[in-house]
Amino acid sequence: MVKFYPVIKLNDPTRSILQGVNMGCIIVRPKITQKPLENIKILFLPISLQNQFTNIIEKIEIIKQNKATAEINILFEALMQKAFNDELVI
Repeated sequence: MVKFYPVIKLNDPTRSILQGVNMGCIIVRPKITQKPLENIKILFLPISLQNQFTNIIEKIEIIKQNKATAEINILFEALMQKAFNDELVI
């Protein structure tokens, strides 16, 4: 399965062209014509760099998940200690 991690850094001219356009929100600018869009430069990174970025993001997600699991285990163990020591207040 291919995963996409959209990372877009807009420069000031591009931001001003697209300002106010947001899906699901009121559109401040009634329409975007083709002419301003032709001036937007899009940088396509090499696939190897895209894959490297994806690998880093996936590793970060695993670390975050492991950290959350560890925190849940610690809280569960503390709860169990209180329950067995008759300190649990319900």
